[in-house]
Amino acid sequence: MEAIDKIAQSAATHPEITVRGVSKVFSTRSGPVEALSHVDMTVENSRFVCIVGPSGCGKSTLLRMVAGLASCEQGEILFRGAPQHGPCRQIGMVFQEYSLFPWLNVVDNTGIGLEFGGMSKDKREQEARRYLAMVGLEKFALAMPHELSGGMRQRVAIARALTNNPDVLLMDEPFGAIDAFTRIILQKRLLDVWEKSRKTILFVTHSVDEAVYLADEIIVMGTNPGRIVDRFSVDMARPRQRDAPVYASLVTRILALLEQQDTGESA
Repeated sequence: MEAIDKIAQSAATHPEITVRGVSKVFSTRSGPVEALSHVDMTVENSRFVCIVGPSGCGKSTLLRMVAGLASCEQGEILFRGAPQHGPCRQIGMVFQEYSLFPWLNVVDNTGIGLEFGGMSKDKREQEARRYLAMVGLEKFALAMPHELSGGMRQRVAIARALTNNPDVLLMDEPFGAIDAFTRIILQKRLLDVWEKSRKTILFVTHSVDEAVYLADEIIVMGTNPGRIVDRFSVDMARPRQRDAPVYASLVTRILALLEQQDTGESA
């Protein structure tokens, strides 16, 4: 009980995620490449934050570092004020690839993390079905992955991450390989899930439109080296209308900023 109280107190007094002066360099055959340079950001509790930027700006690298899957050369990453040195149960991740086990049905794929944690079969199936219902797949609990569309497989991946009940959900271009129509449907479904669970979400995307549709805050990154160039607060009520002038205006501003980075102009 004391440990739970400490976690709750830490969550109340610190941002969920703090990135301070983080830099990352990769060694290549042609020499060192500075993937990230002196990145600073915070993500507050229950916020939906999107990171946008061109290829090579370090978006996915930064997300993997927050997840504890990669280290940084300089700086530090904190989870609720404590240094983040490796993966932890409170931080879940959804990748662009579905990464489902082809020999397991949907409900068993969804509850696999609970099985690794030692939960009984009946209990983990109950939890898995609850989150499958949340993403609209309760009728497909016994289906095999090859029987599902790409969008449905990604919903299973999201349900699997949620079933582990993380406090923070990291999403690395989860809809990037999905057709445009299905992508819009999944964006709506993800917002439904987020409004019910109020998990903190840090979401990487190439799509400015997707970021404006989903996020409370948008972080824009530039390249050479990867760095944060601006932040935008999205003060629009949900559900957002893509044909609204304020929506289009924000998309245009962010696209213009990204174009400046691509041409090497100063912002």
